Order: sequence, then structure tokens, then C-alpha cells
Amino acid sequence: MTTKDTVLQFLRDAKGATVSGAQMAAQLGLTRNAVWKAIAGLKADGHEIAATPKKGYCLLKEQDVLSAHRIREFCEANRFGREIHCYSHLVSTNTTAKELAKNGAPEGTVVVADHQTGGRGRKGRSFYSPAGSGLYMTLILRPSFPAEWAGRLTSCAAVAISRAIEQLADIRVGIKWVNDLFAGGKKICGILSEAAFDLESGALAYAVVGFGVNVLAAEMPPEIASVATSIEAVCGQKISRNHLAGAILGELERSYDAIASGSFLDEARRRSIILGKKIRVLTEAESYPALAESIDDEGHLVVRTQNGVRTLFSGEVSIRLEESL
Repeated sequence: MTTKDTVLQFLRDAKGATVSGAQMAAQLGLTRNAVWKAIAGLKADGHEIAATPKKGYCLLKEQDVLSAHRIREFCEANRFGREIHCYSHLVSTNTTAKELAKNGAPEGTVVVADHQTGGRGRKGRSFYSPAGSGLYMTLILRPSFPAEWAGRLTSCAAVAISRAIEQLADIRVGIKWVNDLFAGGKKICGILSEAAFDLESGALAYAVVGFGVNVLAAEMPPEIASVATSIEAVCGQKISRNHLAGAILGELERSYDAIASGSFLDEARRRSIILGKKIRVLTEAESYPALAESIDDEGHLVVRTQNGVRTLFSGEVSIRLEESL
């Protein structure tokens, strides 16, 4: 644990009592200055800590401030989350994770941020990432499976995140192929999987799976308010972002370990909100109506058009549901 985590846990254990800096320093084997710096850092992170002259410090109210230590408390994964890089803000967790991966970060390394200034979705779209309400996290993977299985990663993540959300909240999560999670008729999560390949062998060098979950109710910009929502807004429950992050890592590890069998794809099909429905397929070159028929064993979407059956690859297309075509 970091010094901040150690001091925060000490204050938690005090259960609302005021404890002196000298007492903390002595029991934790720290200097008074180290305690003071840790308290200042915790306040900057958003924790409500009262400081009373000549008496000490008191944790007034537990805040849902993201921290590596708290995420690990809720994480049942064996490999994922051993190394967690936690930030108050980043341009993009995927961008930071890719830099770490290039520099040799091990599989299971996690990057998490309270706020993204340049969050990204598929096809370079921006992803609204306000502070204090969402969970923005990226997992580094070093796959040993064939490159053609890479298409399964996003479906694997979508199923895992859906399961984790339903563990903590009274909510039903559906998947809009391939990377959006929906609840209450609106989007609550977006997923962005990216991979790097070895130029000589063509094998996967590493992959990053990033996602943003709208956890707590927050005011949405007008341009997305009609299509996006949060877990709290749908079911009225406030859930801990740290708890959700830990639960997601556990579910991700279980799903990832099934990547060879693709067993999670059956659940992806059951959770799909588009199968059997009319959709519009959008590419850079064209737009056409189709019927979403199935998801194949590589996670690709199979659709029927007026010209026959097509298999869609997630990196190439976007889709939208249509009531009538």
C-alpha cells in the first residue's frame, strides 16, 4: 500500500474518532511530515477529513475515491489487477496502457482514472468522461492465442462487465453489438479494444481492453442525454466504483480464461439487444438496411440483406437499431 492508503485505512479503522498525527506516525512507522503529506493528498483526492488543532484528524465521510488499494480489496482475480496504475485524470486510459504495454508491462496490468480529458470510443469518437461519477479503466493483455481470435475480446469484455454490474446493482444489462452496454433503453458503458501485432510473425504482441462505465448519476451534455444514462439513474442505487472495478477484473479473468472455447459467446447472444431486429449498417462507403441474424463463433455479426448474408467485423462498421426500414 502507498502511504496515503495506509493513512486512510488507519482513519477508517478509527471509525469516526479523532486521532493525532503523532499517534498515526508512531503506530505506522512514519514521520509526522509524511502523515501530514498523506492527509493533504487524501483531501486533494476528495476525502472529507477534519483537522482539529492539537487533537488530530478525523475521517468524516467515506468517499468513493478510486484507489488501487480499494480496488484490490474487492478483486477476486488471481492475475488481473496485481499492478494497478490509478490517476485522478488522464487524456485516455487506453493511451496510457498502450505506452505501458510497449514498455513491457505484464499481462493483467490495469490503468484506471477518475476523469479522462480525451476519452475515445470506436472510430475516434469522443467518450464523455466526467470526474467523480464514472469508471474509466483499461486492462493490458498479452494473448498467446491466434490473431484471428482477437475479435472475441470485446464480446468477452462485454459479458464480463455485464455480469459484474448485475452483481452489484438491481439492473438488467444488454449488449448492443459489439461494444456498447445498455440498461433502461440507454447506453451505460462503452468498450474499446485495441491490439498491436508483431510485424514479423503476425502474432498479437499485446492488446488493451478499455471501457467507460457511467456509474453514478451525473448531468449529461444535451447531445448525449437522450441516448446515455448511468447505473444509478436506471435503478436508483449508488454503487462503489472501487467495488465495481474489482468485480469487473474478477469476471474479466474468468471470461478471458474461456477465450479458447468462446463459451461466453452464448451469453453474448442471449444478452444481445439487436438479434432478430432490423438494423442499419453504416460504413465509410455505404449505408444499408439489414436483419441482425446471429453472432458467429469469432464474435462477428451475421446479417441478412436484400443481396444475401454478410458477416460484419466490428472495426469496419457501425450499426443502429431501426423501428422500420
